[in-house]
This record gives sequence, C-alpha cells and structure tokens, in this order.
Amino acid sequence: MKKLLALAVCLGLFLSLIPAFAAGVTPIMQVYNCNDYVSLREKPDTQSARIYKVHLGELVTNCTAAENGFIRCEWNGRTGYILYKYLKMTDYKYSDGVMVNQMVTGVNEWASLRKTPSTSAARLAKVPLYAIVTGCSGPVNGFVRCTYKGNTGYILAKYLKKADYNYKPTPTPTLKPTATPKPTATPNVYYPPVADQMIVVNVNEWVSMRAKPNSNSTQLQKVPLGAVVSSCEQVSDKYIKCEYKGISGYVAKQYLQDFTEAVNNGGFDALGPDKPTLEQFESLGTEVLKYTFNGYTAVARRLYHGEKEELKVVCYDETMTPRWTTGVESDQVTELYSTEAFIMGSADRPLIVLFLTGYGFTAYPVGPWQDVEWENTSDAAKHVGGSLTVEVGRDGTAYMIGYYESAPLALSKEGIILWRATNGNSNIYWPYKIVLDQDKLDVMYDSLTSNDSYCYCITYDYDGNTLSTSLRARPATF
Repeated sequence: MKKLLALAVCLGLFLSLIPAFAAGVTPIMQVYNCNDYVSLREKPDTQSARIYKVHLGELVTNCTAAENGFIRCEWNGRTGYILYKYLKMTDYKYSDGVMVNQMVTGVNEWASLRKTPSTSAARLAKVPLYAIVTGCSGPVNGFVRCTYKGNTGYILAKYLKKADYNYKPTPTPTLKPTATPKPTATPNVYYPPVADQMIVVNVNEWVSMRAKPNSNSTQLQKVPLGAVVSSCEQVSDKYIKCEYKGISGYVAKQYLQDFTEAVNNGGFDALGPDKPTLEQFESLGTEVLKYTFNGYTAVARRLYHGEKEELKVVCYDETMTPRWTTGVESDQVTELYSTEAFIMGSADRPLIVLFLTGYGFTAYPVGPWQDVEWENTSDAAKHVGGSLTVEVGRDGTAYMIGYYESAPLALSKEGIILWRATNGNSNIYWPYKIVLDQDKLDVMYDSLTSNDSYCYCITYDYDGNTLSTSLRARPATF
C-alpha cells in the first residue's frame, strides 16, 4: 500500500511539471505584451544568457512548450527560449513564408499599405519612410503581408528591407531663417475622400499634371483625355493629387471623374475619343481577342455598364495609332455573353467578325479602313444563342454553337449560312466544345447522366449530317 501511495505522489509531481499552457502553443507565434523587445535565452531561465533581442511583432517558429513558463522556439536561425507571457498564438503557416520585421525604404515620404496584393487595391494606410511593420510574410505577387498600427495588408516588397532598430535618418540641416513677417497660420481643411482611380474628362486632348497644386506650377506631364490616374487624394478645393505612368503630381479637379462611375454610366464612351489609344482601351473591360495582320492590330474588348453588354473593336496601325473603331451593344445583361468577336476568312484577307444575339454577324477586314465586308442578319444568324463556341476550318468556314441552341451552324467566309444541323437528342445538356477533324466535326455536350466524368458527343460531317452519337470520357481540359 505504501508503494502505491508513493507511486501516486511521484506521478502527481510529474504531471505538475507539464506546462499548463501547452494547449495554447502554435508552431508560429508572435511577440507581444512588451514595450520594445523580449529576450531569446539559451535556457528556460530568466538568468540564462540572452541570444537575441526579439522585437515586438516578430514571428518565431518551431514553437513548443518548455518548463518554467517558457516556449522553445527559433528566430534568425537560432534556437532558444522566450517567456510564454510574451508570445501569442497565430494562424500563420510555414507556406506563408515567415519573414523578420521590415522597415519602409526607397520612397520619398510613405508607402501604401493595401487591402490585397495589387497596386489597384484600396489603400488602408500610408506607412511613413523608415517606419517598421510587423508580422511579415510573403512575398505574394511582389508584395509582403504585414501589420502597421493595427492595420494588416500588403506593401510592395521593393519598398521594404530588414528592420534596423538602430537606424537614425541623417537630419536635414536647418538654416537660420532671415527675419520675415510671421505668416498667418493656415487652418487644416478636411476634404472628403475621392475615388482611388479617376479618369480625365472635360478636355479636348490632355490636361496638365503639375508639380504643385496651382496653375503656375511646373508642368510634369500631359495626361490625355480618357487616361486613368490612380492613388487620388483631394488636397485643395481645386486640385487632386494623383499618379500617372509612375509620376505623382496635381491635376485640376474639374478635369477628373470617378473612374467606376464613368464606366457604369458611359461604358467605352468614358474614354472620350472615338479612337482611344491602346493604353486607354486596355484600361476598360476584358479582352475578347487581339489579332495582328500586315502591321495592323485589331483588338476587341467587352464590358458591362448599366444593364447593357458592350463589345468594341479598335484597329491600330504599326505605330499603335488607332485607325478605326466599331462595336455592338446588347440592351440587357444575362448570364450568357450576348456579344462575341472572332477571326475567320482567308490567310490573305482575315476578317474580324462581330456577333450580337438577336441581330446576327458583321465582318470587317483587318486593315486600314473600316469597310463592312459582309453582313448576315437572317433568322438563323440571329438565333445562334449566347456565349458562342467557335472553331474555324482551313477553308475559312466558321463552325459554331451557342448555349440554349443544341444544333451547330456553319458560316462561310463570305457570310453565307451553309447549314444548320437538326438535333432532338434528349441526353444532351449545355454544349461546350467543337473539335474539327479531317473529315468530321465532334460537338461535345454536358451529359444528362449521373456521371460527370462523361460527356455526350454528336459527330457531323462537313455538310451537317449526323454521323454518330456516343457517350465518352470528358476531356481533361475544354
């Protein structure tokens, strides 16, 4: 009985040595609850030698519970011990790329802390030159994730370096001022925030970006009509501070409009000129196609504004000067694309073909002039369906199919509908792929079977006759 009692006492003593905070330890922890730094010590003892001063906000790794209220961890390549009360749990993972605290550098005044790792993301804070940010990880898309004054976001990695806590900027020498009348203090004026991105409006060709917010200041550059400026901030009743092509300056407020508001109200017309530069054009919407022939480049882009879907084409010459523009526009927005653009025709005369659901096809040659090559607005052309899938054969014939329309259509390079297949099969669902072969074309459909790894395929000859139907393995990519 005495042996059992002694064993129980020893077991109790052993259990009492297990740290009560073991459940509150994560592999990566962060220094907190201190004024400046904590000690990473050689042993779990406050009298043990200090290896490093680990500053507030730093992340330490490979953390495990140790005795005497310490956590065993690693920092800067060394393993040691930090008191548990100075560390907090985190949700950081090793895949995040843990970094030491960083210091802002390489900027004139401040760097932007943005909501997501993108230069177009909303700015959470302006982090001053030489300020230190904590909890750093990355990089992601050229950005470092970090925290500054309670705000967590992203700063471009090129504006950061390892924090130097002993760094002191060289003070600018102060010249003894000459006796001048004491200026009247200018009261601080609050200006409501403006959109981060704005577009140039209300000018014929360009507006001046100036070094200071007044019309007599040096002109830094000419910002063209329809150009988009970023990092916008109102600094006076008449001027907006902004950036364009990497240069920061001031533009008169009357020549700027909220970019999103301009696009929502006017679509591509927000660019101003009928023939926008390629830079202006590519600032709006999404690219549908870009095709170059004999030095001329046709670019088609799609966007939505209000309840409309718009597709615009601009043709540029070798110097990227816009030569002509055209487009189509739907009167509603659905879950499908109502507009489309594709290239067909022949090798010596390629055509850019525009499609609008309910209207049909219009073709233009890729070249210096906006000439309509042909137009087809027949009932068959109008009702191809939305979100077209198009494949073009060697002879220039376009084979296409749209959602809600289960039968393919063949359109010649002269704009003539050669045939429209008939199809009443009940096993098919949405069409999604056309594959052209030497003597046949396969049209793939989502299958109404219980197995998503299969698709339904109808094979046609090049006259539109059905050759076969089959259930086959769904392609890995489509």
